[in-house]
Amino acid sequence: MIKNYFKIAIRSLLKNKLFSFVNIFGFSIGLASAILIITFIWHELSYDKYHPDYNNIYRVYCDQPNNLFLNSTKFNVMPIPFQPEIKQRYPEVEFAARLAQMSGLYNADDKNYISEYAYAVDPDFFEIFYMDVLYGSIKNALDDATSIVISESFSKKLFGDINPVGKTIQLNESFSMVVKAVFKNLPSNTHFSTNVFLPLDIQLKRVSEESKTNWSSHSVKTYIKLKKGTDPDNFEAKLKELIVEKREEGIKDSYHLQPIKDIHLYGKLNFEITSNGDIKYILIFGAIALFILLIASFNYMNLSTARSMKRAKEVGLRKVVGASQKQLFRQFIGESLFFIFFSLLISLVLIEIFEPYFNDFVNREIHFYNFPFQFYVLILGVFLFISFVSGSYPALYLSHFSPIKVLKSDVKGSMKTVLVRNILVVIQFFISVVLIICTLVVILQLVYIKNKDLGFDTENVLSVSLNSKELMEKKQVLANELLKCPNILDVTFSNYLPSKIRSSSGITFIVRGEKKVLKPYVLETAENFLGLYNIELIKGVYFSKETKGQNYAVINQAAAIGLDVENLEDVNFSYGYPKRNTYKIIGIVDDFHFAPLNQAIQPLIIFQEKYEAEKMSVKISKNNHEKTLKYIEKNVKSISEKHPFVYSFIKNSIDKSYAEEQRLSSLFTFFTIIAVVIACMGLFGLISFITDQRTKEIGIRKVLGASVQSIIMMLSKNITKWILLANVIAWPVAWYFMDRWLQNFQYHIKLDVLIFALVGILSLLIGLLTVGVQAIKAALLNPVETLKYE
Repeated sequence: MIKNYFKIAIRSLLKNKLFSFVNIFGFSIGLASAILIITFIWHELSYDKYHPDYNNIYRVYCDQPNNLFLNSTKFNVMPIPFQPEIKQRYPEVEFAARLAQMSGLYNADDKNYISEYAYAVDPDFFEIFYMDVLYGSIKNALDDATSIVISESFSKKLFGDINPVGKTIQLNESFSMVVKAVFKNLPSNTHFSTNVFLPLDIQLKRVSEESKTNWSSHSVKTYIKLKKGTDPDNFEAKLKELIVEKREEGIKDSYHLQPIKDIHLYGKLNFEITSNGDIKYILIFGAIALFILLIASFNYMNLSTARSMKRAKEVGLRKVVGASQKQLFRQFIGESLFFIFFSLLISLVLIEIFEPYFNDFVNREIHFYNFPFQFYVLILGVFLFISFVSGSYPALYLSHFSPIKVLKSDVKGSMKTVLVRNILVVIQFFISVVLIICTLVVILQLVYIKNKDLGFDTENVLSVSLNSKELMEKKQVLANELLKCPNILDVTFSNYLPSKIRSSSGITFIVRGEKKVLKPYVLETAENFLGLYNIELIKGVYFSKETKGQNYAVINQAAAIGLDVENLEDVNFSYGYPKRNTYKIIGIVDDFHFAPLNQAIQPLIIFQEKYEAEKMSVKISKNNHEKTLKYIEKNVKSISEKHPFVYSFIKNSIDKSYAEEQRLSSLFTFFTIIAVVIACMGLFGLISFITDQRTKEIGIRKVLGASVQSIIMMLSKNITKWILLANVIAWPVAWYFMDRWLQNFQYHIKLDVLIFALVGILSLLIGLLTVGVQAIKAALLNPVETLKYE
């Protein structure tokens, strides 16, 4: 019996080539797209779950309600004495480790390597986090202050393929570090990524003795592993008691635990180690995967019921010779499984082809065949569920045919069946319209961001990292040499770039004799900073060579408004550590966006640069970029040969800050196209069967004088009606979600009705073009042929 069903399925596939192609290819694209999205979601949800006992591992962070910084009061830094205190005080803490980020130059065997993210950690770090060791022993590896632990890739760059344990590495040409262990490269699903671990003592030598015991100074990341059975909520309550004991009275700060498995998707603290994901986008991609599967499933259901008339006699004959409704149901469900299984095989081929491009989209290294067993069980479950859902309605519908009516050719498509088909078309286009609107809004917002005037010049400005002691000491010599090149227009220095100021300070200002507390962001610049970046000076004067060493400052408009300053003579303030000096404000600059556009412009105070201003900005002409860059590199290398030449264009750096939104835009665009293509394939197949059913009617109409245009209108009007209905339903849904998404940006586009109207016209054109091809073909048929087709 099963063999017979299989033969019938093959015969049906070959006999109805259009139906087979639309169903199999549409399902293949839908399954491939959905599976790729599921791999991404699974990967994002798996972050840091490879560590043993990950459910007992937490990071500790500080919430400072009175310290709003970059739209958050939560900070991924803790006091230095916190870790030894909790290890000694609380027996439920099994291990605790601090982490401080470092950058440096590593040298061995005349090979140099710069690591932007090396971590100085306590020895407990390797008791908390799992490292797959290649050489040496990681246990107690950092007990010695001259020890270093490196990754496999780091080892190969400096030592090749040999075992480097016991070898010496020079750090910043100052420290000799002995390699104690080599670990395999960290997996991609970790919230910290590094090639180097160093003893924390190296970092602690750089801080003052006061900072090592100060509970008000927050500078290190802290992780703990609680003993099994410990209630994290109860332990967090103990931390509240600790902060009351260690901090001054009335402080509102609090310490909290965050499970490491939540860091990647729920992090969003100030001073995160790396850029994290976002659970909102996981939910969005999950919804897109579901939508694509629904559209592909609806195609199958629509086409199967539409072509049911062609299989009515087969059902009637089977019932006459004794086939039960149950047997017929099993046959048609089996055919669904066969079609969808065939689609699954094709989808696996498509995944193999497009996976590298998908990885580029999401900026991840995800491989379909490297997942755990549970993942494939999930995929199989999805496959079986889709097969059953997609095949159930057509199977029930076909198995219900009455043999008497069928054999008398008295079977017609019921109004209920037609209604179901129309509902499915509406749902398909509803999903497609929502996705198109969302895609268009995301793209328009990104265009708005890229073209918005930030208040400073970003064209042809590059930042050069002064990443060595020599470059810092001779930066003015370097600037003078660079200005000899005609393609270099100006050079300036600052401690932060104007697009990324990440320092703030609470300052008490004296305004007209009254105290006003403000927490402005802080910037140090050279005197030509405004000129290079074309920032407008609104009032007063800016720094000059004459003001060097003087206690002067400049503020932005937001700070002036916050202080209610009218006359610059009316305000002064004290600033500095450990010695505080009285400063005078000499100017006000126009506001500029020194943070992403999801944040309002905050108060800013600017000081004249000192030795610490390590960012060099270079304004170059728009011609001969390659030649100019080589000239800059040559001069940088002449001062600091071992350190690499590190630069970036300001405009590119700003664009990178919106990488998550850009990725969202690309994925929305890609999967929206997929969804629309699948919906159109189904619509094309459906109209093909409808015109096939109405062939005789079309012939009679033509004989009676109907024009080609009237026949096309007749075949298209119902589809037009359902697409318009889909738009009416989709618009408020898309508006709701996009309005909420745009609230993430302080500066954003407005949701204009023209966007929705444009999408409505576009969806209607897509539907009419899809239908029109078959409608025109049917309308142009010779009525003589159509009337004798039976």
